[in-house]
Amino acid sequence: MLRYVIPYWNADKRVKELVSFCLAKGVDEAVLFTGIMGFWYGSSVGSHETLGEARESAKILKGAMEELRAAGIEASINVNCTIGHGDLGQDLSGKFPWQFQVDVGGTKSKACVCPLDPDWRRHIAEIYRTYAALNPKIIWVDDDFRYHNHIPVEWGCFCPLHLEEFSERFGKHLVREELVKRILSPGAHLNDERRVWFELLDESMIEVAAILERSVHKVSPNAKLGLMTDPPEIYSPEGRTWLKLLKALCGPHEPILRPSLGPYTESDKRSIAAGISYTLHTMALAGRARIFPELENYPYTRFSKSVKFTWLQMALCQLHGISGITLDLYDFMGAPLSEESNYGDMLLNARGPLGSIAELASGGVPKGVQLFYHEHGALHRRTEGMDWSELVVKRPWDLSLPLLGFSVTYRESPVCAVSGDSVLALEDAALREIMTKALLLDSGAASALCARGLSELIGVDVGSRIFDCFAEDIVDGDFGKRIGDDHTLLSPPMPGTGSVRKLMPLSGARVTSRLLNQEGEVIGSGLTLFENGSGGRIAVLPYDGQSGYLGSIAFRNWRRQAQLKTTIGWLGRGSIPFHIGGAADVLPIRIDKPGRIVLGIANLSSDAISVVRGSIGDLRPCGYKVSSLNRNGRIEDRSQEATLEEVERVHKITVPMEIEPLGFGLIVLDEM
Repeated sequence: MLRYVIPYWNADKRVKELVSFCLAKGVDEAVLFTGIMGFWYGSSVGSHETLGEARESAKILKGAMEELRAAGIEASINVNCTIGHGDLGQDLSGKFPWQFQVDVGGTKSKACVCPLDPDWRRHIAEIYRTYAALNPKIIWVDDDFRYHNHIPVEWGCFCPLHLEEFSERFGKHLVREELVKRILSPGAHLNDERRVWFELLDESMIEVAAILERSVHKVSPNAKLGLMTDPPEIYSPEGRTWLKLLKALCGPHEPILRPSLGPYTESDKRSIAAGISYTLHTMALAGRARIFPELENYPYTRFSKSVKFTWLQMALCQLHGISGITLDLYDFMGAPLSEESNYGDMLLNARGPLGSIAELASGGVPKGVQLFYHEHGALHRRTEGMDWSELVVKRPWDLSLPLLGFSVTYRESPVCAVSGDSVLALEDAALREIMTKALLLDSGAASALCARGLSELIGVDVGSRIFDCFAEDIVDGDFGKRIGDDHTLLSPPMPGTGSVRKLMPLSGARVTSRLLNQEGEVIGSGLTLFENGSGGRIAVLPYDGQSGYLGSIAFRNWRRQAQLKTTIGWLGRGSIPFHIGGAADVLPIRIDKPGRIVLGIANLSSDAISVVRGSIGDLRPCGYKVSSLNRNGRIEDRSQEATLEEVERVHKITVPMEIEPLGFGLIVLDEM
């Protein structure tokens, strides 16, 4: 799907060009932006329309959609403004008599509306009804459908309407300052103020979603509604209940989501890993929703993002079984599509190879270290009362484990990595159950479990913060210590940050590293391993993942990779799903199908890879034929060059293959 803006001053010419482009480059569907009469694109993104402006825009879009359909191209609509993306220099208070948002600190928006405002609800219903009358395939709600990031409003909405509604639900009136203080105070994860506030935010958005659904389907019953989303963890402080929201928005049709694939601009190649994790995490939260990730390159053209970077993002989606994608590649300012021809050539030439990747992955199950998540993690976040952003549960394992060479999954898996307080969202029975498995914990997750009285099952008590940690010294030869060296030192977070917690091992725990101060004195335990009486294996690191360290470059190095490889192997009782060694910043993926395993390797480094060396766990004893996918999308037998050797529960694989920077390699193991 190609998202495109038709400039109102040159509509006829651009529509003809768009139709020709879609036919020539194999684009199946055009998604046309609304609001083309109300503002100049590029200078004010996402302004509210009057009904008159919407009707004028709809006239132009109607003609464009008729031409697209006549050429056999599907046509959809992207409503560019529902709540508002940000003020962006606008003051709409004189144009629309609505309640605009107020943030946690009292800052008032002049362009982003409060979702509780009844007048706005009636207005936005008419806007959606106007565009639904065009009978689009999908009406997309953009990612301004949220309570966060409405600049200058950062976290909303604490307007009089919200405070009044909260008072009715809670049974007591609280001014904004007092409400914020109670929600963020230590111990607030146990209080009713936070629970009621999150329920209010969640239910208000569900109500609006239902209004949009009724408005659209009243005039266009067959039109589907889709929702664009940001990184999913940022919705948890809004209390978002994903399945309820999607049901309200999509009504009788299948749920449709457009998660941000990120990043919008090419910079650090490693950002591809974060972007794909956002999409996979959203898929896990959204159940059976159909997923069309948003691949955008704002502010557009190859000055923003290269063709190669764009192709790799598409390939990774196909390998994960994502059958469609929305592309936002061309300049908002009404520029001809011909000014950026390289993207179109890539789209045309990519169909064959991407189709081969999709066919190989179709129906497969991703295998890797499980990444724990819970949509209501923020409700249980233990805060210190400093800032609303404390409620966002960071997800450091999602980035660092893949970039250290480990395949990951959001599905059930023998080894599960947990960070922060989200685990507190589990009921007691579920917590006891997870303690029978294999867990990789940061000190935040370990502290949360200790607070629930489970220290005897994880092998440590977690104490106060350590501010003078200078180094982590690996002391166990089985877990990363260099042979023959007095010390094997790893850099911890910068001293003074308080990102390190004191671990106090219980009887039976194995301490594999220790923390040292600048004088070389031992000040605490490092990585600690424990097997509990319920059969669970637990590994605890002393670092608080919510501080940012576990997800940073400072955490990733060869010794850390060796330490975690042996740790995950110990947790998995000898088995590691898939690990790539000897290369930095690769993104490994394992997809299992009946009789076949597909291994993907994306090179996010500036260094080329000449040989893939990996470890694969739990292969069947039948033997495997090794193949790879070439540049033309064809399978080539690599059995003569490749080696696959079993060592206990892990197979070592070596395949000579060139993977250039921003390149993608695919290995296929077929049972013989």
